[in-house]
Amino acid sequence: MGAAVPTVRVRPAGKAEVMVPACRGVVWQRFDPVEQAYVAISVRPCGPTEIGTPLPAEGKTFTVDVSVSEGDVVRPVVVVGTGCQPELPFELARCKAVESVDGPTITVRGG
Repeated sequence: MGAAVPTVRVRPAGKAEVMVPACRGVVWQRFDPVEQAYVAISVRPCGPTEIGTPLPAEGKTFTVDVSVSEGDVVRPVVVVGTGCQPELPFELARCKAVESVDGPTITVRGG
């Protein structure tokens, strides 16, 4: 049996209209015990600029996009924009605020 695949559900806070980039909206990091720091493990390349993804009120689930092993400690880092113009690439959506939010720490266990 392999390790469970980490997922995180991202929901907008309150009634805020929140958008994430179509690519790199969620980047996964693994804790490196030698460096004593989290390092990015998401390496999938981004394609052409795409329209940002609005988050529905019920949220959206994101799954780790690289191989992880049992015992790995990972976390998602989510880039969110508020007050963005819809139907535009995230980079051009003139968001009122853009921030990066560190998600919860997840220890990978057997599935």
